[in-house]
Amino acid sequence: MTGFADLLDAALAGTVRQDPPAALPVLGQESKESRLLRGASFAGLRHLAGRPFTSPPDAIHVEPAPPETLDQVPEAAGKRLANILDRRPGLLPEYLSLVADHNLRLPHELLPDLLDYAAARLAAHDDLSDLLAATGGLRVAWLAAQRPTWSFAAPFDADRQFERGQLDGRVRALRAIRRRDPERGRTLLEQTWSGENSEARRRLLGSLAVHLSVADEPLLERAVRGRDQGRPAALALLPRLPASNFGRRWAERAQRLLALKDGVLEVAEPDAPPDDWLADGLSPRSPKNTGETAWLLQQVLALTPPSTWSLELLPAIQHSHWAQPLVAGLTDAAIAYADAPWIEALLQAWASSPDVTARAPAHVARLFQQLEPDRAEAFFARLLD
Repeated sequence: MTGFADLLDAALAGTVRQDPPAALPVLGQESKESRLLRGASFAGLRHLAGRPFTSPPDAIHVEPAPPETLDQVPEAAGKRLANILDRRPGLLPEYLSLVADHNLRLPHELLPDLLDYAAARLAAHDDLSDLLAATGGLRVAWLAAQRPTWSFAAPFDADRQFERGQLDGRVRALRAIRRRDPERGRTLLEQTWSGENSEARRRLLGSLAVHLSVADEPLLERAVRGRDQGRPAALALLPRLPASNFGRRWAERAQRLLALKDGVLEVAEPDAPPDDWLADGLSPRSPKNTGETAWLLQQVLALTPPSTWSLELLPAIQHSHWAQPLVAGLTDAAIAYADAPWIEALLQAWASSPDVTARAPAHVARLFQQLEPDRAEAFFARLLD
């Protein structure tokens, strides 16, 4: 069957110079212009219906898509989605999450392109399948049945999958359950936690990122105390909880070690870390070529909410004997807690440093990635000025 590319070639060359193909046999006797326009219409309808252009020319019967039950996103939001998909696809998960939270659906005309995009990136972004299933309405499930490569968006029994499926399916099922009922998703994980192996704990715990709330903190703290592969997953989520007990405890500990007096940083060099510090996320083993005290100070700052400190702390740190580990710890904390004022302060300090070698630990790209796009753009413009 003639594909859209053949029609496009004819359109670009012009019907005077190139005879347009007939998209369907019945169009063979039409004029050149009619074959081109009607062929393009037919190709567009096939695209919206999820039918690949390489399939046999014989007509097949397909049940029509069921009527939608959800309202479509406003027109302006639909245009924004087209722009995101074309120019800023990194924002797609956030956009789809907002649509799901508002219980709306995406425009039908964008679903085929979204499914193609997701199918090519499922290995790196496996949450896209859940987000499309949650935001595509009944049309996305209908489309998923039209192409094998889109089958990931087909509806499934999340409860059964979580109970009996393989790990990949269980992770997807738990995300889907969390999306519609966060408390129940957490309860299911709590009930199975003691029987999960280390790798399953790590991956299943990541599902709590969907509708993360302070109600999840006890389970996350339990994972941190477990000291298996679930620990780093929990430590990545705990800083995202506002006003958490985890952040409060580390703020109290950090303030015992660091104090700013008259613009000068005073550091109380710690002894061996207490057991409760180790149970709360601290690693006792320092990396190669890093002293134990420097490693301990770096970790304490990395686990402490940056909002604990005044921004005046940064220049004092830069003039202290512990500048490198403390700046590295603050950088990790600013990224983990997504603290925009501290991110900008660290970036400004990095850009202002005359010592190129001192800039390396600042993790500039990671810092910029934590800023909202508009704020990052405005800050970068200020740096250029």
